[in-house]
Amino acid sequence: MTLATESRREPTEAELRALAKKDPAELLRLIKERALSVAGLTFAAESAGALSTDAAAPVLIDLLTHPSPVVREGAVLGLGRHVQSHDVRAKLHDIAEGDSSPRSEERRVGKECRS
Repeated sequence: MTLATESRREPTEAELRALAKKDPAELLRLIKERALSVAGLTFAAESAGALSTDAAAPVLIDLLTHPSPVVREGAVLGLGRHVQSHDVRAKLHDIAEGDSSPRSEERRVGKECRS
């Protein structure tokens, strides 16, 4: 039985971290199926970042296009542990240049001022 079918309630951040250790495939499935709320997806993405499996990066990259900036931020935090991959670095660069969220815009403006 999976976490999503055991209970109708949203898993907590601690439960998602534990799931990353106990059943990483289930955590990635919940993310892929978008079976969680915005907060849940954010915590799940951060937890998936701790996975050493190569399967985590593509799932997290997919979240970079999520409509919620909070989920996108969780995906970026999760991908932070996977930056050794050229694909991850390239995607993060592309997203940083095109993200219109206020925090990304502040970073771009600050970078331009320092140049």
